Amino acid sequence: MDKSTSNIIKILSLGFVALLGICFLFGSFYSVPQTELCYVTQFQKAINVNEGPIGSGLHFKIPFIQSVDCLQVSRNTDNVGVVAVTTKDTFTLKLKVGVTTEIPPASVYRLLYQTGKQGSGDITANLNPNIINTLRNIMGKHDLMQIAGEDREKTLAEFQAAVTQILSTEWGINVNEVQVSIDELPAEYNQRMASAQSAQAAIVLAQRQQQQAKIEAETKLIAAQGEANRLSAQADGERRQRETLAAANANARRLEANAEADAVKALGNAQAEASIKMADALGKNPSLVSLEQAKRWDGKLPVNIYGSAPVPFMNMQSK
Repeated sequence: MDKSTSNIIKILSLGFVALLGICFLFGSFYSVPQTELCYVTQFQKAINVNEGPIGSGLHFKIPFIQSVDCLQVSRNTDNVGVVAVTTKDTFTLKLKVGVTTEIPPASVYRLLYQTGKQGSGDITANLNPNIINTLRNIMGKHDLMQIAGEDREKTLAEFQAAVTQILSTEWGINVNEVQVSIDELPAEYNQRMASAQSAQAAIVLAQRQQQQAKIEAETKLIAAQGEANRLSAQADGERRQRETLAAANANARRLEANAEADAVKALGNAQAEASIKMADALGKNPSLVSLEQAKRWDGKLPVNIYGSAPVPFMNMQSK
């Protein structure tokens, strides 16, 4: 072997040793981001399992003998995609589904080495069929109008509760949110909605007309009551007026009668008093009798004179 060949062999050997050293150096440490947790495996078997998963930071391992399997544990949304489901009344609609989850540290080993292939972390491929089957089972219990109509929130909440329970109990995954939206509705639904809207519009119109008729009836009733009250008040006022007038007339007649009675009484008393005074005067002065008779004589002599009947104002006796 010549000298040049020997030098080439030495250079290649040194390069190989240097390369081996670099590989050894860089293969002896690894870093874990904050979004992941890891386990170190040695000859394809996880070690230090009882210590739990390895957190974020810089760590060391044996090159070429040990390797690292990591799993994202931060919040992540699995877009399951558009799923076709059949309703209880045999309609087919498409729902868009997404599930937001977080993985607790206690579930990392289970998901890395007891789900799918070792260390592959192919969780989605195992979870999505469970999510899809759960969605189809729940939606198959309800008809189209319940899923897309007024019971939509209740039906979707039932699916969310079922997914949360399955992922938590069977996979140890915490579910933060389940998103479900209707991606496509069957043509029959639009027809039903148009019919339902027409029926609802007819109901609203009938209710509005009924309410308007009720308002008009109440208005007429109020007006009639007001007119009746007015007529009643008017009749009562007229009756009170008549009663007041009658009472005034009766009082006036009573006062007039009392005045007449008092006048008659006063006249009678005056005449009686005059008669008493006249009689007293006649008794005291007999000549007044003749005077009074003279006042009352009409100047005619009696036609027939009997016996000893006296002749007025002719006293024949001699003094």
